[in-house]
Amino acid sequence: MTQTNLTVNPGFESDEYFLQILYYTTLVNMCVVSQVVCVFGMAANIVNIRVFLKQGFQDGVIITLTALSVSDLGALMFNQLSLVCFNPLISEKDLQFSRSVISFVAAILHQFFIKSSGMITAFASFERCISVVLPLRVKTILKRRVTIYANISILLSPYAFYIPTFLSVYVDVRFMPGINTTILEVMYGNNRDILVIIQFSLSDMLVPICTFFVLLTCTSIIFKALTEQSNWRESAAKGKKSNLARKERATSKMLVAVSVMYMSLLLPQCIMFAFVALARNIYSGVSDVVIGILLLNCIIPLHVINSSVTIVIYYTMSSRYRSSFHELLESFKTKFKYKNTF
Repeated sequence: MTQTNLTVNPGFESDEYFLQILYYTTLVNMCVVSQVVCVFGMAANIVNIRVFLKQGFQDGVIITLTALSVSDLGALMFNQLSLVCFNPLISEKDLQFSRSVISFVAAILHQFFIKSSGMITAFASFERCISVVLPLRVKTILKRRVTIYANISILLSPYAFYIPTFLSVYVDVRFMPGINTTILEVMYGNNRDILVIIQFSLSDMLVPICTFFVLLTCTSIIFKALTEQSNWRESAAKGKKSNLARKERATSKMLVAVSVMYMSLLLPQCIMFAFVALARNIYSGVSDVVIGILLLNCIIPLHVINSSVTIVIYYTMSSRYRSSFHELLESFKTKFKYKNTF
């Protein structure tokens, strides 16, 4: 993105001051704040994966949370690559391809992993919902092998939603007179409009809505069960055990927190996409560039936060995670001290 990209239709030429503010706000957001949080999030998800590997894959919840961390890590990596395209210090004349190639590939893969993370979160809530509703049959319904295959399928399934996008674009060379060189750039075919509508309807409307519905339903059931168990414990005599063990209750609460965070941070995306569809008719003078920048300023931070702060939830709500985390930290300290002795 360059500053000259921020243009609007003639009816909004007087809003140059607004565009300047929008440009510099986007620059700070994309090139500083979001990238710093991305780095933290990538490190946090690597730690999550190491902790879950240390705990082992005997528990289906650990398998699902590991898949979620892998998906979040992928989303943050490609989001970081996409954010590099906003850096004005990187000139296209130093590259053999346009920024559009990098940003297109990175944005698609970022959204790919974002969809995976949402569906894995929904699957984790569904797992916990089954264990609450059918506690005696959960081991036969959700076996370890079933959980592994389900998570692998979920990680790969978003590819199908972006087939229309892949069919509407191709990469070709183009001469750039401004920098006097020929570079690779993303080109759009004649079928772009109809295929983009199909892709938008599937990946940006249908999938988030279905994911949100599953999360809302399963989270409500889990929350209701936890409330009933809490009321039962208050009225029961001391020393008697509840139907949900303490570990199961803690896991349920943790997954409810993850689900609520996902819904609260990514629900605005669905609302904003719906608003854009209406705004094109209501505010016909606003250019697509301005609308796109406004969306990026709102959506990118939500994605980054959602993929980065799960470590905080795991650490504060899971004693097992804290124990494994501290063991991993002590192991790292021991290795570091050992290396420094030589």
